[in-house]
Amino acid sequence: MVLAIVIFSGSYLYKINNTSTTGYVIQDLDVKVRDLERENQRLSLEVAKYSSMHTIKKRIGELGLTEAKDVEYLTAGGSVAAKR
Repeated sequence: MVLAIVIFSGSYLYKINNTSTTGYVIQDLDVKVRDLERENQRLSLEVAKYSSMHTIKKRIGELGLTEAKDVEYLTAGGSVAAKR
């Protein structure tokens, strides 16, 4: 009888310890998820900022780029890519 109580007590303590450890792991994962969601939101805002026309026009000026004028397109003479 005493042996059964010791076995059940040990089993109970093991289960409680395992459950509490799992709780800490879940809590840590929840924190990581929140951090990643914040980082994702920050990066989305950064993408929107750099994709805006105002920013693009500003960067064009900073890089010294100009608009192409009188663009001429070339057409290929035939359908052969390489000839021997």
